[in-house]
Amino acid sequence: LARDSRGAGRVALVESLHTSPIIDLHADFGAYMRLHPTRFGKLAKLGRRMRRDHEAEVALLEVPKNLDSELDRAFALEAAGWKGTAGTAIDSASETASFYRSVARAYHRLGEFRLSTIALDGELAAFDFCLLHSRRLWTLKCAYDESFRRLSPGLVLLLWEVERSFELGLEAVELLGGREEYKLAFATSEREHLRFRAYRRRPASLAQFAYRRWARPVLRRGYRQSRRPRLSARRSASRAAR
Repeated sequence: LARDSRGAGRVALVESLHTSPIIDLHADFGAYMRLHPTRFGKLAKLGRRMRRDHEAEVALLEVPKNLDSELDRAFALEAAGWKGTAGTAIDSASETASFYRSVARAYHRLGEFRLSTIALDGELAAFDFCLLHSRRLWTLKCAYDESFRRLSPGLVLLLWEVERSFELGLEAVELLGGREEYKLAFATSEREHLRFRAYRRRPASLAQFAYRRWARPVLRRGYRQSRRPRLSARRSASRAAR
């Protein structure tokens, strides 16, 4: 693309978006567990504690029987936590909620939408909103009930999903999004995402190129730095409230 753009007299710009962690499902689940025996062993122990100390109901990569009501329940759980406080939950914006519901309905019609959940004593403790496509599991959204934090239900659910994905003979679990710490703890590889743009050599187009090439990165860094303390404070306040 860059070569052809230069040949057409355009200015090319390649932007790094993010790098998404991937869990490659090679060998078997036992071999995967041995990659990080202490970390994964602790999660396995927490899973056993859930079943021992609570009335646990677990659904792994299931096709929802009542899609809308199950989405309502999952999205309400996410909005009740720090994401709701920070305004980043799905239900925090009607446009975002409409988008995710439309994705769920479209892939549900194709038979490729999956929902994983853990319920403890009748209360939803964690969920994962997934797509099962081309022999890969794609995880789009997850959340957990912060009152069950000591049991790490979100991480336990992900480990159980990995085990189920091995059983189904899938190729990989695509964690999507950026290189968050909890994802890197599970990942075995990653994929870099890039955006390509080509601009005509005209004043307005070159001005756009200059903005995206030099000004926008500086502005974005400043914005992220200004938001980091606020998000941290909101998460701390949410935990204290619970």
